[in-house]
Amino acid sequence: MKVATKYDVVGDEQSAKSTFPSPVSTQPLELTVDLHPLGIEGKYAFGAFRPSPVPDDYVLFSMSLEFKDPTSTFLIINEDKPFNCVISSASDPFTRIESGKLAVDSK
Repeated sequence: MKVATKYDVVGDEQSAKSTFPSPVSTQPLELTVDLHPLGIEGKYAFGAFRPSPVPDDYVLFSMSLEFKDPTSTFLIINEDKPFNCVISSASDPFTRIESGKLAVDSK
């Protein structure tokens, strides 16, 4: 799935937005989610947890402080199943630093 993320990093002011295809085949065809800084040391990391356009997802974007290795990751929460799903552009999504920061919240 193609994910486009626009970010703005100026000192302590940081923001990002990810745009991606809608998970359903109805309108709109693309969704945009505002991401918020996560404050993870040693990289720029942004996230949205259960945003209204995709309420069963965590949407993450990160990159190095040198603006390299951009990575988009989606954690899809399957409330009615004993497993969740991770979709990531990282070849090693479970060894990345932000993977240790995720926990499934309870409603």
